[in-house]
Amino acid sequence: MIDIVGIIKTMCAMVLLGLIAYTQGRRISARIRKKTMRCATCGRTVFERPVKKEIDGKELVFCCEHCAMNYSLVHNKKT
Repeated sequence: MIDIVGIIKTMCAMVLLGLIAYTQGRRISARIRKKTMRCATCGRTVFERPVKKEIDGKELVFCCEHCAMNYSLVHNKKT
């Protein structure tokens, strides 16, 4: 008899470990290349796909559109 539950648990664990390894690898790679960026609103580290907006001639980096919108509302600027 095949232990389906055991096989599913093993596969889930392998996928989870793969995702963890991928994420940690991207972070380490970004640190080595010194391309880590911080969100101008919340301060989160942005590794991929940053939202970039130009405000007062400076390009600012945000982790998401929500943070970009909040920054513009707080600083009374339209982006």
